[in-house]
Amino acid sequence: MHTKPFESFRKDVEFMWRMSTSSWAALMLTHGKLDPEALAMVTLQMYHYVKHTVAVCEYALARLPPGKEHDDFREVLRYFAEGEDGHDRLALRDLDRLGYDAAACAETLPLPTTLNLHGANRLAIDTYGPYYLLGETYATETVGAQISAGIFDAYAGNPATARGAEFYHVHGEADVQHAARAEECLRRCLPAHGPAITLGCLTAWRNLMGLGMEIQHYKLYPEPFQLVRRR
Repeated sequence: MHTKPFESFRKDVEFMWRMSTSSWAALMLTHGKLDPEALAMVTLQMYHYVKHTVAVCEYALARLPPGKEHDDFREVLRYFAEGEDGHDRLALRDLDRLGYDAAACAETLPLPTTLNLHGANRLAIDTYGPYYLLGETYATETVGAQISAGIFDAYAGNPATARGAEFYHVHGEADVQHAARAEECLRRCLPAHGPAITLGCLTAWRNLMGLGMEIQHYKLYPEPFQLVRRR
């Protein structure tokens, strides 16, 4: 019943999926090519991203119109918010295990591309409606499941990074379940909310690519953006 709209959606967004999963950052991360400090910087950016996820889900929930036709997405948003709660603390714990001051790292500034992720979410929810976040969540959870699993596999066996890769194990396992749940809801919500969902998916993948590429240049940023070593 829902197959054709979903197949059409996947065809429309496939080009960005290929670009995001074959980008420099994705390949470097999943092949274990980043040094421990660069991996820690990725984890710090994940902290800055996931610490807002619950609030953004609640923001979308508050803007969903009343009516049973929205109950499916309403339930999914609550499910995502519950599942993501606490992942920011996991990221800080990994930073601590890698030798960084977790409390000081929590006070750092996010890289601009990290800020773009949820900045885009807030603007788009206001402009295009809450179903934008369904496309965004589908995008981040599908890529997240693949990339997080690859990161954990690549770095868990390295003594220098093994104790600092737990976030990717826990987050990756959660992303598999979240991706499946997002797809189920997305199939039911297409094509009624197709444009907003498609925009959310493509924007999220593009912004994640931008974040990944910025990891190459993080050392150029001033001190407020940088990791803080534990004394």
